[in-house]
Amino acid sequence: MQNRHEQLDKLKLLTATAVLQEVDMATIRARSLANLDRWNAKGTWVSAHDEWRALMTSGTDEEVKAVMTGTDQNSNRLRQSPPYAGLIKPETRKALLREVGMSPPSKRAIAVAKSLLDDPSTW
Repeated sequence: MQNRHEQLDKLKLLTATAVLQEVDMATIRARSLANLDRWNAKGTWVSAHDEWRALMTSGTDEEVKAVMTGTDQNSNRLRQSPPYAGLIKPETRKALLREVGMSPPSKRAIAVAKSLLDDPSTW
């Protein structure tokens, strides 16, 4: 039986694979860069963001795919801060959560998270 950390790592790898199956590389690059810009403008920054930005702007398609789906320590580390968030269909995400033994968030949990995100005083 996998622990929670192993489940999350597997989920992130499966998610990256699903993104590559569902979305073209130009969209992955554009959305990733837009997400990075938005997060950094809001003051959210981690060193992986700079690495992803460099990869998305000057890496080859093969290099991007290799990092997104690699099983090495560096790929796993970078997948902890994936800039291609929001690119898979909700039903795909739910299926992946179930595949790794996790439950999708309830409607109530989503509503609570949304209200917290909408209120900057809670940050």
